[in-house]
Amino acid sequence: MPGPEWLDAAATYNPAVLYVNNTFYMFYRAQYRFHGTSITMLAISRDEIHFNKTHKMILYPTLAEEMSGRCEDPRIVVVNNIYYMTYTAYNGRNARLALARSKDLIHWEKLGLVQNKIQL
Repeated sequence: MPGPEWLDAAATYNPAVLYVNNTFYMFYRAQYRFHGTSITMLAISRDEIHFNKTHKMILYPTLAEEMSGRCEDPRIVVVNNIYYMTYTAYNGRNARLALARSKDLIHWEKLGLVQNKIQL
């Protein structure tokens, strides 16, 4: 896996920002320079203007549905003190809605594709 300097070398897209405990958490789609892999990264701000990259890969391709190399377009909600992130899992042919969850906005567990119904 390339180092942190390659994580968003090509482009950044589609941020989602959440304000929690006087901190702004920005999750964004980062794209590698050469092979186009998209991952979800995290930047943090205290003032809503100046964000610091954490170089923390939040979501990266691990599921079969992401194997073309894409975890894109994060969106976040909180339900019962658990954070849920929907994102696009892309396998090179189909873009599918996927879901992950976190208790702390740093460590995320993938729950898989959103099918007809998900029990939270």
